[in-house]
Amino acid sequence: MAVFHAPLSRDGPGLLLRDIEAREREVTAVVALIGVVQPDVIALTNFDYDADGLALSAFQRLLDENGVMLPFAYAPRPNSGRPSGIDIDQDERLGEPEDAVGYGRFWGDGGVAVLSRWAIDLEKSSVDTDTLWADVPNASLPDMTDAHLLGALPVSTSAHVQAWIDHPDDPFAILTSASTAPVFDGPEDRNGYRNAAELAHWREMIADIEVPFVLAFNANLDPIDGEGHHQKMLELLASPDLIDTEPRSTGGHENADSSHAGDPALDTVDWDGPSPGNLRVSYVLPSAGWSVLEAGVFWPGREDVDAALVEAVGPHRLVWAEISLKSD
Repeated sequence: MAVFHAPLSRDGPGLLLRDIEAREREVTAVVALIGVVQPDVIALTNFDYDADGLALSAFQRLLDENGVMLPFAYAPRPNSGRPSGIDIDQDERLGEPEDAVGYGRFWGDGGVAVLSRWAIDLEKSSVDTDTLWADVPNASLPDMTDAHLLGALPVSTSAHVQAWIDHPDDPFAILTSASTAPVFDGPEDRNGYRNAAELAHWREMIADIEVPFVLAFNANLDPIDGEGHHQKMLELLASPDLIDTEPRSTGGHENADSSHAGDPALDTVDWDGPSPGNLRVSYVLPSAGWSVLEAGVFWPGREDVDAALVEAVGPHRLVWAEISLKSD
């Protein structure tokens, strides 16, 4: 099981398909990296949506050419780039990427997609892009004049996706999303509060899921370092419904930020530091009942033969966990 906030979004619609078909260097590096890990299921949390799924199909073909068999996919239309009709960033200009329901240069910019070795039950799979921020239990709105306008927005900046995997022995669900980053705002902390609300929405949703599941997502929130409502992440990781796989890497340890308090081996993104610096923002969290056999962050050490791969795919690292529902 894996999640990867890979650089698979572009400045406009159709450009990702162009780059995949052209075997653009960044795209082929992402494919090569996935080929090293060989996941059975992967959530891609930064993949441009198109209505006919042309880019995703082309990407699957490229994976197949490189020995990665993930023939099944679920990629519903996200909120990213969806016009909101309000001046979210309060700069007196409408229609900017910052004013979309979720940041985006076009509707579908940086969506989420699940690829699977096994069939995906599309009738059972679902996407929540409509639940309002104000309707999420235990979620707060920022203290600002137009908070009621934000409360009328969907809470999900991308999409809260549930993909049902028809594993031949043990069917299960993959849950995924990409939350807004708790930065790029002002003292009102509107993005911080929304990020926390997106986590609260997952906590509400997983309480109602009766089958085994894995929450594999980009929370854009570290439990200790950087900006954001850290306590909300700590509460999620401590939930009895979930298992924190605590994936580590040599590369994260080698690139530790001296000013950070968290374990650097757990970090999943290599942002310039010390602020925001390297943080743990992507997670693979199986539901209680799974056995975790092994877990890691694909961030090789400087001397590793695969070290060049991560340098070619941007700051985010792929996170994986090998899990089983079998007691043995």
